[in-house]
Amino acid sequence: MEKLDITDGFADREDIIEAEDEEEDMVQDWTEISRMVLSNNPISLPRRGDKEYEPDGSNIQEVQLSKAKDIMFDTLRNSIRGSVIKSQVKAYYNIDKHKAYVPHPKGSFLQTMGWADSNGVFWLDFHELVYLSERGTVTPYWGSDDSNDDDGNLDIPLSIEDLYLLFKSQEDYDNFLVYSQLKRLGFIVLLEKDNRYHATSFFPPVSEHTSMMTAIGSNIRSSISSVFVLNKALFSGTFLYSKWNYILRRFTTNDQLYNSIGSLIPTQTVPKSDTELREYNGILNGNPPSNLKIVFKLWKPQVNFKKKSPALPDYQIVVYNKNNKNQQFPSYLSLKNIFSKLDYKFDFLQEIDDDFWDKNTFTNGVPRLEYLTSIGRNLDKKNSKGKKSGQVSSTPFNNKKKKPKGRSKLSAIKQGYRSFLLAVVDNGLVSFIRISETEFRY
Repeated sequence: MEKLDITDGFADREDIIEAEDEEEDMVQDWTEISRMVLSNNPISLPRRGDKEYEPDGSNIQEVQLSKAKDIMFDTLRNSIRGSVIKSQVKAYYNIDKHKAYVPHPKGSFLQTMGWADSNGVFWLDFHELVYLSERGTVTPYWGSDDSNDDDGNLDIPLSIEDLYLLFKSQEDYDNFLVYSQLKRLGFIVLLEKDNRYHATSFFPPVSEHTSMMTAIGSNIRSSISSVFVLNKALFSGTFLYSKWNYILRRFTTNDQLYNSIGSLIPTQTVPKSDTELREYNGILNGNPPSNLKIVFKLWKPQVNFKKKSPALPDYQIVVYNKNNKNQQFPSYLSLKNIFSKLDYKFDFLQEIDDDFWDKNTFTNGVPRLEYLTSIGRNLDKKNSKGKKSGQVSSTPFNNKKKKPKGRSKLSAIKQGYRSFLLAVVDNGLVSFIRISETEFRY
């Protein structure tokens, strides 16, 4: 019988594997690809050249490496690139309005960004234009004064650098940095002062006469309370100090001693319920204005968001640039003024069910539940499955989910009550700080 040489077969297989590994490690040769791009002739890709395993310090190697890099960059620079015309969305910047109009809007961004005017023209705020341009969702162009002019022959494209040059102030740029970071995190962001949609508020609408009477009543109450506090301080020895106070007022327990010392420290009562929130809203509106203001409203990601009639926001954002000399970190009075203007879903309210905010908020001056019923929106989908479309259930809503009835003292001190997010901008870096009000008196 003849003997078979098995080792030759294994040797051939090892040679093939080594040859494949060497081909994978070879340097890409871009010469023929560059010729193909420049000549636009469909030719086959060339075989890659030999790989230099380590630098040998020779001029030949440096020349070959520099030549390979130049060929690669020329190929990438001269290659055909672009976007599909059918899916391209053009946005034209209007310098007079500092906004951009979109002649043919389409895309998922329409649900949470932009608005349409009375003429049906879709507009984008400038920070929305820059954000969508950076993402590649829209293509920016320099537009004319007439938003109906859709002549594609006169389009002047704008680069991202051009858009950054169009910011009017440092404050606008800071707001864009905060807006873009929040959008990349997935939140829904709208401007605080935006009258283009029906605003929702936790506080009931108040007429001018009622607001004037409320302000007068709050001033009278504050004056009376200050008189009582002054009399109490006079009789307790807060202002008129005398050594006989400790002899005449004997302390039998530590609590009496601590309460006497605590009367020397000014305190402020913090609203803890929906009733107290609405009462304090009328009292605290007379605070002096702050150099910082609420800029953005923030919603958590949700599918059924309607920018025409949004619900109360989950958070409110104040933007502060620590390197701007015109801005200062908010003082106590500034923080007090910001707290008095907060209007969001106060997460510290107790025993809140799913329908609490629809029952206790107001949209466009009317209760939100009545507003949603008037526009024909179905509020309770599970209870209205067997009913006709467009019919809203008249039965009261069931409390499906409730929060815990109370919070511990430690969590109340740690989390606080009313709060807002302070976006601190430091040389282009944005960090968020949660500032809340609390009290240590129980």
